[in-house]
Amino acid sequence: MTQTPSRHDDLSALIVDIIDTPEVRNALSRVCGQWFEKWSAQSVLKKAAAGPASWLVEKALASGKNPDLNAVFEKPEHLEALVNEIPRMLKGLDGVILSVIRALESLPIDRKKAMIDRLFSGSQGGRESRVLPALVRMAEEVYQGDPVFLSPRILPLLERWVAQTDFGELKSLFDTARDDVDALLKGLADLVFEYPAKLVAVLSAVPDTLNLLLSTSERILDHVNTMPPDILTDLILGLFRGLDARTVGRIIHRINEIIRQIHTGSTLIGEMDAPQFTMEFREKIRDFIGEIDPALALKSRNALIDGRETVLSELITALEDRPELLNLWLSHLAAARNADIRLFKRKIQVIETLPEGDAVSALAAGLSSWNAYDLGETVNAVSRMMNRIHRAHPGVLGSLITEFVSTLDRYELEETLNVACRDIGQTVRPVFRMAAPYLVRELCGFFEPGEDDDGYDEAMDAARQRLAGLFTPREESER
Repeated sequence: MTQTPSRHDDLSALIVDIIDTPEVRNALSRVCGQWFEKWSAQSVLKKAAAGPASWLVEKALASGKNPDLNAVFEKPEHLEALVNEIPRMLKGLDGVILSVIRALESLPIDRKKAMIDRLFSGSQGGRESRVLPALVRMAEEVYQGDPVFLSPRILPLLERWVAQTDFGELKSLFDTARDDVDALLKGLADLVFEYPAKLVAVLSAVPDTLNLLLSTSERILDHVNTMPPDILTDLILGLFRGLDARTVGRIIHRINEIIRQIHTGSTLIGEMDAPQFTMEFREKIRDFIGEIDPALALKSRNALIDGRETVLSELITALEDRPELLNLWLSHLAAARNADIRLFKRKIQVIETLPEGDAVSALAAGLSSWNAYDLGETVNAVSRMMNRIHRAHPGVLGSLITEFVSTLDRYELEETLNVACRDIGQTVRPVFRMAAPYLVRELCGFFEPGEDDDGYDEAMDAARQRLAGLFTPREESER
């Protein structure tokens, strides 16, 4: 009965084949020679025995069956043995890596640079460029037979990590160490500013980094601009077609549902006419406003306004030197408004396609939802404010209007009105003649006394007398 070889037998066979390669034999030969030399350094008898022993070892290592080290790992049984031992090897590799790093840190800078140069010089054989394609081909072959090959192997690891990790302890640790973390971050901030030269050195790298990103972006865009329009468009459309629109729609739906649930829950746990979120937000706003200096905030706002004005003013000044850009902008001035008009027309057309009863009900519901009460109160508040201004400073509004009127060029305004009325009048005349009878009829009805005296009959009568005198011919009024 044939016995299946154990893992240790496979590993032993792998080690034997590795030793039997020219690379390892040459290394072992040099190591053995140096070891025999060191071993026999302090003894004549050992020197006498070291010579023949070293010769026997070199003779045994002079020839082997395996052509090179790469051929060893091409054998499937050796690959399987190596994969079986990798997890255990990785566990002990952390200490080795740490020891290597510590040893590298202790080396002089010249030796460090020399070792790095040797590392890079050893990777110029061109084989590394074939590693990634080989891995890609292997992954494609695996996924063709098993599209979810990796997830059932990673998820158990994550599950064990989640199951074995006490997140309650992590939260408790965070809560307990919050003050310490806060103190650490504050100390770090203070420490950074204690060394301003280092801070300046770090911050001075920011523009260079941004410039590097900008130059890289420019180079990429430059190459993109050299692509033929049809290929570029097909590339962009390919990326757009690959977008999962259904998933995007479901995400928006989930977000809408979350917002609705928060609003509903806030209403349920809050007080009457005061949702909980509104109350919490009000408290936060009060705390937020309480820490702000109003005068400083106003100065900051004015500074931002001045900065915006300066930027726009300089931009307009720069456009003076490029009148073709300004003319191009003026020629497309109505493009945005035309788009808005077309969209509004499209909305109306869609509304017209709805069933008449549903459309009328929806429009009626939309109109009835307008808050006319608050709109009226807004007008009242504005009126009260204007009256208070007039009572406290009677000349403010008058001087403002006077300054505006005195600034107008009446001759230019007269010519504008003359031209506009003459050009527009003939076009608007049919519409005005259609609408004027209804407007005049209703307007004249405003001057007639009502059934109930609302207190304005006397004033309306005086206004009617003045209008009558205005329309009465001068000769008849003089008689």
